[in-house]
Amino acid sequence: MKTNKKRFILQVSVAIISLAIFGSIFSLIFGNIFSYKKSQKPRTAELLVNPTSNPILGLIPDSDESRHVEYPSVIKVDEEYLMYYSAYGDDQKWRIFLATSDDGSNFERHGWVFDVKNLPKNCQGNQAFPFVVQDQTKSNSFLMYFSCAFKRAKPYDNILWASSPDGKTWKYGGVAIEGAGLDPLVMLQPDKTYAMFYTIVQNGKTIIQKTTSRNGKDWSASSTIISKPPGRGFYTLSGLNIDKHICLLVESTTHSRRHQTLLYCDQGNGTFVPSKNNPVMVDRDWEKKWNTIRYGFHLLPDKGKYIVYHNVLPHLGAESGGQIARSELNMNLLENSALNLLDNQKKSKQK
Repeated sequence: MKTNKKRFILQVSVAIISLAIFGSIFSLIFGNIFSYKKSQKPRTAELLVNPTSNPILGLIPDSDESRHVEYPSVIKVDEEYLMYYSAYGDDQKWRIFLATSDDGSNFERHGWVFDVKNLPKNCQGNQAFPFVVQDQTKSNSFLMYFSCAFKRAKPYDNILWASSPDGKTWKYGGVAIEGAGLDPLVMLQPDKTYAMFYTIVQNGKTIIQKTTSRNGKDWSASSTIISKPPGRGFYTLSGLNIDKHICLLVESTTHSRRHQTLLYCDQGNGTFVPSKNNPVMVDRDWEKKWNTIRYGFHLLPDKGKYIVYHNVLPHLGAESGGQIARSELNMNLLENSALNLLDNQKKSKQK
């Protein structure tokens, strides 16, 4: 009996010591996970900060804006904000609309930008993806670029341009890009010429192309600057100049359907290279909120900040629910990613 008792005490002692050792190891390995405090800084910074708690431009039931309100392009004329956007409604057509605001947050709708009767035959189906810039050849005048489709539910055939003396009254101008092209982004280059970036699908690959223009109306032959293998996709584009280099924020989806934003910058010779910090933003598709998926950025410099007007969706591939929200761009995060990228490219060249 005494022997058994001693054995029992020994076994209990070993068990207690083992648990103590295991507990120390468990705490060492996993302690940080379970001791996380709200006061600790997040592991990754957000590209978009200070988002609105609700859409700034939402859906209108039983209308031509009932299913999607998306793809904003915003300019500021004097102290008035003019937003051009695409909407899709009960008649299953995409059209371009105008809304205005005194503060950049509360917008009043003004209806269609174009009467389809004044557009060419190849633009009678859908009009979408507006992008507006100032006309460098005329003071107080503006140019709009947008994609058109001949018929509803058909691929977009061309990128067209229109002009306006005030940003509110628009007149069709002509074809900027012949052939399919989505989401034109137009920026001024350091030499004051225009550069247009847009996406196409060619031989199963999603390609980003670039073309240039001196007057914003006559465009050069396009060249491919970024391409992806089949199974992955690029879609909407936005851009800005960082340290005199054009940098693009590119919406992308991976094989596993992860929705993300990538950063590419021009090295200065027309070659765009990806940031090592990519993706600079990843959406949390599992959350299923009204603003889970963020894309279609338009970047507006305003009062020392970059305001981002963008699309939001409850989940990837949603058949309805696209609306427009407003955030701010985290310039510290973006500039660090871009400048590190450009510095690394300079060092590799020096070697």
